Amino acid sequence: MTLAICARCGSQKFDPFVVCECCGFEPKRPVDKAVAILLSEHNLSEQQLEENQLLIRSGGQVTLDPLRTVMLAEDIEDEDFATENFDPEGRTSKCKQCSTLFRSESHRTLCPACFASASIEFRICRKCRKAFPPNDRFCGTCGKPIDERKRVLPITLVKAPALLIRLRVAGPYLLWNESGYIGPSLAKLSPEDMQGAASEVEYFLIYVGLMALRSVIISKELVTPFMQAINDLYRRAYIASGCGMVRTFKLLDHIKSKIAEYEAFGGRFKNDIQALSYSAYMKVFHKKMEEHLGILLEWNSAIALTYQQLCELVAENLFKDQG
Repeated sequence: MTLAICARCGSQKFDPFVVCECCGFEPKRPVDKAVAILLSEHNLSEQQLEENQLLIRSGGQVTLDPLRTVMLAEDIEDEDFATENFDPEGRTSKCKQCSTLFRSESHRTLCPACFASASIEFRICRKCRKAFPPNDRFCGTCGKPIDERKRVLPITLVKAPALLIRLRVAGPYLLWNESGYIGPSLAKLSPEDMQGAASEVEYFLIYVGLMALRSVIISKELVTPFMQAINDLYRRAYIASGCGMVRTFKLLDHIKSKIAEYEAFGGRFKNDIQALSYSAYMKVFHKKMEEHLGILLEWNSAIALTYQQLCELVAENLFKDQG
């Protein structure tokens, strides 16, 4: 039993997907199911559920993070498609892209041909947990031969890091949630300055995510498709949030320009995480708050921890065995 509230009328339910007894609304579309999960105790505390319940009942609009909503809706859509199109007797599935029937043991949504076309091939060293271009025959870290090959969809590796980044800037795991200096200092900012600071943090964390990809995937050519996947993910999120196409592409261009700034700075300092962290600190807090050693130390610690978590997420998704 999972406590939830109806997205239409705000009434309490005991399962996100059941029909609301008050208004009769049943979440059937993937996006409706995603919203239903986000409006449940899977995502919100009891107090937050009560606050959103009052907001909906008073005619207000609940604000949900568009990136999290899009990612969750896409996962639900894939799972629904795989379940509906899997024949357990013949062990066959229908490809979501070309509609071809293919032998499947794991409810995969893409046939082998479409998966090969959309995925990237690596040679991987499990000992060093690094990925290399398919033509590399030896690990660039330990020097041992690498014979194992693996194909991965770019979106598979970027979704988890993208979600963590959003949770750090627009979710329950904000960088400054448990800080002794950053949080109280940011609270003194005007709404405009606070929004600007949060945006700059997100731009920097996207670049930190790129650094995490590079720490595992030792190839500029292999990183490019994954950055495109991040770009596409944000594009879908902006459109889902109501941004028009012109506004969406302006936002994406702005992200690219900010990443390019950090890229140029990182090149001068050989991508040293501490140097990059201080550069971002100056962009986020410069002229907005007085300089404070406690703020800087907390900031550097939070960035180092987030970088480590992003590296672990990339490696976990790359090296896990797919059933």
